[in-house]
Amino acid sequence: MAAGFFWLFLTRYWFHRDCIEAAASSCVMPDGTNLIAGGALWIVPSVVFALLAMLTLRRRR
Repeated sequence: MAAGFFWLFLTRYWFHRDCIEAAASSCVMPDGTNLIAGGALWIVPSVVFALLAMLTLRRRR
């Protein structure tokens, strides 16, 4: 799940952060997709799930 949320973060914000910052709020891609600065929030569940996975692996050892 962490990898899935990380992929959403990359595709919805990180790769297009320059366009989002230049537009000051949102960026419309050529295919009509509207990217917003809120896409940066996808990193939060990614980090949470990654930490939970690491704790689970640590407990198993």
